[in-house]
Amino acid sequence: MSATRSGAASDSAGVAQDARDAQDAATGRRILLLACAVTFLAFLDATVVNVAFPDLRRAFPEVSLARLTWVVSAYTVVFAALLAAAGRLADTLGRHVLFLGSVLAFTVTSLAASLAPTSGLLILARALQGAAAAGMIPAALGLVLAHTPPARRAAALGAWGAAGGLAAAVGPSLGGLLVEVWDWRAIFLINVPLGLGVWWAAARAVPRRAPAVRRLPDPVGTAALTLGIGGLVAGLSQGRDWGWTDPAVLGLGFGGALLAALALHRSRRHPAPAVDRDLWRDPVFARANLGALLFGAAMYAWLLIGPSYLIARWNYSALEAGFGITPGAVLAMGGALAVGRRVPARLQWAAVTAGSLLFAAGAGLLWG
Repeated sequence: MSATRSGAASDSAGVAQDARDAQDAATGRRILLLACAVTFLAFLDATVVNVAFPDLRRAFPEVSLARLTWVVSAYTVVFAALLAAAGRLADTLGRHVLFLGSVLAFTVTSLAASLAPTSGLLILARALQGAAAAGMIPAALGLVLAHTPPARRAAALGAWGAAGGLAAAVGPSLGGLLVEVWDWRAIFLINVPLGLGVWWAAARAVPRRAPAVRRLPDPVGTAALTLGIGGLVAGLSQGRDWGWTDPAVLGLGFGGALLAALALHRSRRHPAPAVDRDLWRDPVFARANLGALLFGAAMYAWLLIGPSYLIARWNYSALEAGFGITPGAVLAMGGALAVGRRVPARLQWAAVTAGSLLFAAGAGLLWG
């Protein structure tokens, strides 16, 4: 009798465990879908504005080109500068809290950008939108890692990363379509229903967990890093209009460099640094990130200038310019997947070099 009861209890425990595993797997899939959705939105807003740039110039004819580029730069600078700190903030506040708060903030700032009556308010809304996007990405990645079994993490991270690549591919054509049908405000307004939908689904699907740590990232180092990068970019953006020897340009450039250096110096000994310097001691990590920085600068410059070039030089419409840029982004994403899967790690440097040379050759042909 006792053996029978023991077997029945074991079977019941097995069934209960299977039910919990199935529920955890379903939760993991929902979280991965939500993480891909916010990653798509965050990277979409880094590229979707580019094709609307000529429309923005017509909407604000009194604003200089250098100042108007901050509609793009304000988002990307703040986004990049706050990513590291946001990752530590996710561990402090809890990924669930940061995810929901960042998605809601991204939605509200997108609405503010769509309603902005002046270029200054539009740039401010874009900077706040970039800060919200910086919170979404590490929170989303942390949730995926926490709710995905180790055996499936590689596939989950591949899907999560592909969402960002898809945004780069879709951004120009989607932006062109929205500008053609409505105007530049639509590229921000479309985020509102999408963001609210993701927030509602995440509030129901993402389980709450206690924060991993209690220490906030270094506020002085974080502020110095953000202001330093912003100062450097501001100096480079305004140099042509104000003059490269203008005291304001020199102050922004040197001041930004000093602030960035201060952030790196504080990160050497601070228990919760703004920048994790240990990773940069790995030469492979350092070289890969340096290469990504250089290529990313060239790529984002092309994504900004390309649509304007096609519209002004070849008389494309906004929609045609968007579809004209999209094939390059699609091929880049496909090439990255192919190289990652088929090219041995020891030869991937050759693939990166060949791709960079082809990109430079294409830019040279267009310039000529």
